[in-house]
Amino acid sequence: MVREVKWTYLYYIFEVVLVVLIIIYGQKAIETLLKKESLIPFGGIILAMTWGAIHNHNLLALLFYPKSGYNYKQLE
Repeated sequence: MVREVKWTYLYYIFEVVLVVLIIIYGQKAIETLLKKESLIPFGGIILAMTWGAIHNHNLLALLFYPKSGYNYKQLE
């Protein structure tokens, strides 16, 4: 049981890091294509289209995950 808990924590840490990387590099990729900075949370939109839509199997994810990208842009 103890080993399962440790692997679970490791999995969720990896998952959080992966989500953050999708937001950051998704935003950077679109801004590179547009050749300018944008206030539109493209990183969150890309996250919603990939991660959110697949994991939640519904369109509600498309409403929630772009907010994550917007929050990231506010930190800069």
